[in-house]
Amino acid sequence: MSPLLLRCPEMPWNSDASEWALDQLVFQWSLTGQEWQAGSIEAIPVVDTVVAFMPAVDVRLVELKMPLIPDKKLMVILPSLIEDTLLTPLSQCVLQLIPPLAHQAASYRLVAVMDKAWFKWLNQQLSGIITGKIQLLPELLAIPFEPFSPTVYFTDQPQHTSYTLRTEPFKGSAWKQALGSALPVSAHLPIDMPRQELTNTVIAQGFKDMDPIFRVVNLLPVEFYQSRKKNQAQTIHWGSPQLWQVPLRWVSICLIVIIVSKIGHLSYLSWLDTQWHDRFKVFASQAVGNSSSNALAELPIKACLSARQQGLMCSGEFLPMANQLDRILQSLPPDALKTMTYSSEGLQFELQPNIDPKRLLTSPLIDHYVIESMSASQFVLKPFAGLGASRP
Repeated sequence: MSPLLLRCPEMPWNSDASEWALDQLVFQWSLTGQEWQAGSIEAIPVVDTVVAFMPAVDVRLVELKMPLIPDKKLMVILPSLIEDTLLTPLSQCVLQLIPPLAHQAASYRLVAVMDKAWFKWLNQQLSGIITGKIQLLPELLAIPFEPFSPTVYFTDQPQHTSYTLRTEPFKGSAWKQALGSALPVSAHLPIDMPRQELTNTVIAQGFKDMDPIFRVVNLLPVEFYQSRKKNQAQTIHWGSPQLWQVPLRWVSICLIVIIVSKIGHLSYLSWLDTQWHDRFKVFASQAVGNSSSNALAELPIKACLSARQQGLMCSGEFLPMANQLDRILQSLPPDALKTMTYSSEGLQFELQPNIDPKRLLTSPLIDHYVIESMSASQFVLKPFAGLGASRP
């Protein structure tokens, strides 16, 4: 799934850290192929992955030659190695050692230098995003690198303009100037150098074309992820209504589809049962030879009379039914039958109380007869599969 791209605001240069929460510091974000939106960090939607960009004027990338020692020991001596290159006191900066990058000399490492107070505030904001994975990149790496015809990218702010120039694959220059002021002229910044606004589209396309070696860069420290895990940020987010909005919508749709399908299936079975019953009534009327409204009940009687005229016995008479009951009871103990009575309704019989009725009702020997349960131990054997019984 494509990550959500997030552009962080610039650090205010004319306000104190205590006023940052009151300033109009807006984030801008977009999913692939969707419109960019702007607002507070709470308005960012729930996604799997977030790739955030820190403005180039707020993070300085310095490439230093370093001894080949483990990173833990390197972090101890890193302040002394980089102190001479800093314009602000080391106590006000936070240093982030970038992992070794391909196409980079083995003895050189990239170091990100950021304002400590601003980076702390930004970490607090990013920690509130509901996501499974988050990564913070320098915005400079998403700016197109044009070694032969570099372009100065600018972003207009309410009181100043920010400029960014990518001079090398791993580093560049970024600065702020008052609105309307002329650019300084130097060997690296000739007067005729092209300028282009650093829009969201440029950042999105730059991330798409970004060299894969920069995907390992992450300005967020290990402590950031440890803090999220310690505070159970992801567990708290499971209770967010926004997180469950889409799954619950799909669950509701599935339940509605299942219920409608069940209702449709039952309606079809009911209609099919009615059709077959009506067909049987037509067949019975044709066999009986009249238009009686209860031809199904008269059909067994006529079948028995026809059998008697031929000197035969029909299956609805006592003797055939008693023989059939004897066959059915073969799957039960010899003393299972308690009483037996024959009537126009069929052959009524009662089993011993210790007999499980399921063994009787599931017997494969029932054949074309129907056994109806009258009580826990009393049953009636109906001939002709209950053809003459009244239909509910």
